[in-house]
Amino acid sequence: MANQGEIPLCELVREDHLLEDVDAYCSLCFKKLITVKCSRCERAYYCSEEHQQSHWNFHRETCDDNDSRKCGNNSATLELKKTSQLKTNEVLANKVVNQLNRHGFCVIDNFLGTRCSSAVLQQVLNLHERGVFSDGQLARSISVNRIRGDKVAWIGGDESGCEAIKYLGTSVDSLISFCKGRLGSYMITGRTKCMVACYPGNGLGYVRHIDNPNGDGRCVTVLYYLNRNWNSEEHGGQLWLYPNSGDTAVKIDPIFDRLLLFWSDRRNPHEVKPAYAMRYAITLWYFDEKERALASQNDT
Repeated sequence: MANQGEIPLCELVREDHLLEDVDAYCSLCFKKLITVKCSRCERAYYCSEEHQQSHWNFHRETCDDNDSRKCGNNSATLELKKTSQLKTNEVLANKVVNQLNRHGFCVIDNFLGTRCSSAVLQQVLNLHERGVFSDGQLARSISVNRIRGDKVAWIGGDESGCEAIKYLGTSVDSLISFCKGRLGSYMITGRTKCMVACYPGNGLGYVRHIDNPNGDGRCVTVLYYLNRNWNSEEHGGQLWLYPNSGDTAVKIDPIFDRLLLFWSDRRNPHEVKPAYAMRYAITLWYFDEKERALASQNDT
């Protein structure tokens, strides 16, 4: 696998990072720089007054002036909220650990929620409109036209207009960090950048393959889907997963705000069926420290 800029997990995940903690990000563009917050409800944050005004038509539906909430916003209340969110992460992590270790894959629906997932989708659409996607490639320099039909862009998250995509990446990082020490014998310390992929809807897919057949360090594949109102009978584009290299496929619809995790090695051959509508997904690969180090030595 070509080096697309490995991101150390330890630099992204903090112990106090919460999967649902989005208050520190602009509610419109998800930038971290906060200069304005809603004075009425004090729950919506913005990087500028312009973004606050642009977001008002959406925010007004949930904005309220609850004095009892303000009075209860003390350290005890905040600690209770943090504890609740930590439990949410623990529940999801337990599901991932159990499903991966038992079945080799795990599906989580409604991973980010409507607001966050919509922001991710909009930024992906913006990238597509700007023409930053290029043909997907294989590890070897061979023709890929009949093997994979997607267009891809590698995003680290610090690029302009990619704040929500970065938030997705750090959210998955948090989930993986909660699984630490429980995913087989793997010691996960880093991952790839986000690979944003688009199948243009012209009947192309990706033939059956294995992400990591030769020990390149990737141990967990994570896919995040961004397709509203997807109907696989009409649009195709299902991911067919063959756990334990079997002949029976698990057919996974690429529906909006769905997260899919599976082992990256020979245990999970998979394919993308021909897609007849625009199909978007974001992929992250997580590295096992020892296997990645060995693979890097063999490359030198």
